[in-house]
Amino acid sequence: MLNNTDRCRISVILEKIIADVLSLEKDFDKSLSFAELGGQSILAIKLQMQIFKELKVRISVSDIYKAQNLEQLTELVCTTENGRNKKVSRRKRKDIYAPFQMKDMQNLLLKKKRLKKRNLE
Repeated sequence: MLNNTDRCRISVILEKIIADVLSLEKDFDKSLSFAELGGQSILAIKLQMQIFKELKVRISVSDIYKAQNLEQLTELVCTTENGRNKKVSRRKRKDIYAPFQMKDMQNLLLKKKRLKKRNLE
């Protein structure tokens, strides 16, 4: 279980990430949800990736929209295996964390294109 100091630290980090992603002032209204602050689906994916980059926690885009305010989002991040990645089955991971799989798909397409090119030469 995380103590109040850790929760406060995570809350401050999330506040900074949200402000950066949505181009808001740092003193934005914390009682508003991501959507109410002007968050759209592309920005939600960007927020999801920034949270993973900064805190090493994977949460789904739907969880970002379900959180009613910064406090609930902080709680969600803190309770996701106490701030660590949950082990998710490969099938589930592919469905939930699609943005993290994009690079693999791009690499496969690139390899396929190169093989085709070699066969034509």
